[in-house]
Amino acid sequence: MTGSGVKRGDKLTSSEQALDSYMDALLLEPEEEGGAPVADTGATTYHLFEVCGVLVAVPARRVCAEIPLPGLQQDAPQPAWLRRAASADKAIIVDPALLVLPEDLAPGSIPLQERCGGVLLLDDGSWGIALEEPGHEETIAATTVCWRGPRGTRPWLAGTLSSRRCVVLDLDSIQQLGQFAGY
Repeated sequence: MTGSGVKRGDKLTSSEQALDSYMDALLLEPEEEGGAPVADTGATTYHLFEVCGVLVAVPARRVCAEIPLPGLQQDAPQPAWLRRAASADKAIIVDPALLVLPEDLAPGSIPLQERCGGVLLLDDGSWGIALEEPGHEETIAATTVCWRGPRGTRPWLAGTLSSRRCVVLDLDSIQQLGQFAGY
């Protein structure tokens, strides 16, 4: 099955084919970069959700709440995948579609408010990731994840779970990329 839920061999639209090709390349990348096996053979609980047909996972221990998408400030953010809530707390909202997908597959012309209905608040609640649909928690064995090597070209990527066509986000790297303190 592809990330969009279509069985391989079924006729795919050109956008589904492009997404499928991107996922194939993404799922191979960590191995090619020399991703090291993880010494910890235990299991970790992750919060899983879909972003434009891509299954995404974040460590559940970093999730503090799942809330409706608040109103957003209208300023032009830099980088484009960061937004700030218009509410008093001004939480930073990451648009995962603009962060994870290449420009030709990202829904840049569709406003975040039209694509997403919620936010997965992380850490202390000062930032979060926009959600298209509510996610769910699942336990994943560390040995089933192919962890990204040190030469990764996608710093937001912690690893992949190829059996599920899933990407694991590196939340610390996302914070560094967005330079949250200065946003």
